[in-house]
Amino acid sequence: MIEFPERYENENENVIFDCEVEIPDSVVEKDIYLDKVEGYLFADAEKAWSLWGEGKEIEEQHESPGTNGYPDSMYYIFTDGSALGTGRSLSYTTDNYRRYSRIGARDDSVWEEHFQEELAFSSAEDCIEEFRCLLEEVGIPSNLFQYDWFSLKQEQLVQLEEEKIRNSLLDETKAFREWKQEDEIYVVYGFQYDQDLPIFHEMMGLYQSFALDSLSNAPIIATYSSRGLEQLLVSFYIYCLIPTEEQIEWIPFEEAAAVVDEKYNSFLTNTQYVVTRAKLFQMVLKDEEGQLNAEPVWRFEIEEESTGRTRVTVVNAMNGKEIPLP
Repeated sequence: MIEFPERYENENENVIFDCEVEIPDSVVEKDIYLDKVEGYLFADAEKAWSLWGEGKEIEEQHESPGTNGYPDSMYYIFTDGSALGTGRSLSYTTDNYRRYSRIGARDDSVWEEHFQEELAFSSAEDCIEEFRCLLEEVGIPSNLFQYDWFSLKQEQLVQLEEEKIRNSLLDETKAFREWKQEDEIYVVYGFQYDQDLPIFHEMMGLYQSFALDSLSNAPIIATYSSRGLEQLLVSFYIYCLIPTEEQIEWIPFEEAAAVVDEKYNSFLTNTQYVVTRAKLFQMVLKDEEGQLNAEPVWRFEIEEESTGRTRVTVVNAMNGKEIPLP
């Protein structure tokens, strides 16, 4: 059975490794198998309509035909200010949610603060349980995800709005300015896992900047206030993954790290590159024929000291080949 270091430190010319090796205990305690990607999981449009559209008066309606295996998409705006999107993704927002959207309540910069304080109207655990029940109702198995949350209290909502105005990111005429305790929110979200490994989905592979851990990469998100559900998103990059009988044969971690070392030392620059994170994923990507495949990868985060830029390098954890990101 292969062993992985808990921490990896190494220095070679311009490349410095100083990182925890983020890997679930189960990977070293039991066998892990390659996943077969059976396809995408889409929320049930009819059930979503019964929950958030039935009985409402439609103000606007837009339809987009499905292509490449995706279902037809519908988007409704209702006279009460709420909106519902079904098909490739499922989205729902209330009229009140516009206030939160304008101040960036779900921005990655807010998520990074990860403020967790229980609110008066409910517990975070109860909101997560309600979220799980909603997923099941629309046909998405809730056990595919690992969940987390953060909260925003009244004073934080006020501060976010003031910052947007001060930075000219929000017109003062559109500011709410009347935030109350009843407006405080939980944002609950989940990332898909399989065999205890987080899923590196297709959107994360589009650009290096998309490959980082961030709320914007979470495939499921919901926002709750004292009024109930304010916002829901079930993205299209949720997969039906079936473990095959092919056991994963891991390369030594040092071999994957050597790929990063060689790559960044080959740059004709005196800049130092510091590897700050190494995390194991199951990466889903399309081959040349458009078929979805999954393979285990190491995602390395590298700080470029001269610019402060974070670069990402992805290395296959079975054969040591780099998977290029734009």
